[in-house]
Formats: sequence, structure tokens, C-alpha cells
Amino acid sequence: MKQLFVTCLTLVSLYLPASAGHVQDSLNAKGQSPASHTFSIRYGAGLISSKVYDVASGREYSSRFGQEAQLEYQCVFSSGYGFGAIGAYNSTGYPGSTLRQLYFAPEFVMGSPRGGCWQWSWGIGAGAARYSEEDGSKWGIGFHTRLGVEYLFGKHVGIGLDLSALNGRFSDDKNNDYYKDRANGIARYALTIGLRFHL
Repeated sequence: MKQLFVTCLTLVSLYLPASAGHVQDSLNAKGQSPASHTFSIRYGAGLISSKVYDVASGREYSSRFGQEAQLEYQCVFSSGYGFGAIGAYNSTGYPGSTLRQLYFAPEFVMGSPRGGCWQWSWGIGAGAARYSEEDGSKWGIGFHTRLGVEYLFGKHVGIGLDLSALNGRFSDDKNNDYYKDRANGIARYALTIGLRFHL
């Protein structure tokens, strides 16, 4: 699964700059702006793929589905490259507790400026990550990558589907036997759908 995801992102990264340049030629001919600004709000499912120990139930879970919500801003220039920022929230329930995760990060973006009904975008970044549960919370550093496709209904509104991978790394609890031989991190995948607003 991870190898297939990385392969898809690599292929898209090779395709997007050429595609963005072709679209920009059309935009310039029409006298449109050389930069595309997009705000998006998305909701969907998140899958925690890391092993998580539920203290209340005394069991270890290798994977678990939860709810995912994301907010994002992107600015893509005529070159097909740009920047953005993303915020993500995940809530995953276990029998004895609920694991909540927050993530905020800037990102490097590749995509196509406005032109045509279909749009593609890809992003990667690193930022602040936090998880919380009934017995405490921790801050750490997180990493993400995202691949999205969008269909435009009009000049300013579209609907998009995004697949993202997020990984939060947190400090080890050296007083907890469970973490002595394990990396203290939480990885998840998310599939979200939502509206995109173009300025």
C-alpha cells in the first residue's frame, strides 16, 4: 500500500509541471491571473495504521478507522509550483478512550492554475502535531503528503477528493515499559471530500 502510494505521487509530480505550463498558456491568452488562490474544507475517513495501546481496555490495536476534517489554503503560480498551509483534525474511538490528533503545517505545492473543469494538486510539508487522550496529551513534529483532484462547477467553486498520509512523531515516555522498544509515533491515512473556493 505504501509503495503504491509513493509511486502514484512520483508519477503525478512528473506530470503536473508540464500540465500546469500548458494550462497557463491558455490562461495568459485569456488575460487571467498568473496565480491561483484556493481555500478548501474537507471531511472524510481517517485510518490509523500504527499500533495503539488502549490503556483503559488493556488491548493493542494495529489499525482503526476514525473521522478526519481538514482545512487548506493553496497558492499556485504560473510555473505550476506554489505554497500553502494545512490544518487537520482526527478523532478515532477505541473501546476505552478516544484518540484525538491535531496537525498544522506549511506545505510545498504543485498543481495546475485555473483552466478547464478538472484540476490536480499535490503537496508535502512538515509542522506541529498533537495527540490527546483521557490520560494526557503530547506535542511533537508531523509530516504529511497529499494528492488531490477537483471538478470545478464554475469560476469560483469546485468539489475535490483528497488522499493524504500524515505521521506524527512524539517524545518517548522513558518511564513507560510499553515504549521502551517502540517508536513513539502515530501514522494515518485520510480520504476526504469537500468544497474548494477560488479567488
